[in-house]
Amino acid sequence: MNTIKKITIYTLVSLVILFTIIGILGVWEIINMEDILIKILKSLFIIFISALVIVVIFSIINRTDRPS
Repeated sequence: MNTIKKITIYTLVSLVILFTIIGILGVWEIINMEDILIKILKSLFIIFISALVIVVIFSIINRTDRPS
């Protein structure tokens, strides 16, 4: 379970760093930002929804049955 968490954390951090670099290149007008900004926001939304689904799945798997 720890390896999955580490892989997820490193993947999300890498994506944030990548999107930050793309954003900085857009600010300095090295790349065109109109299309890229929309794609970045859509990608971040998809990543957020995926992470939410993963958290829900792990919370269901790790849930302990409590007596009533």
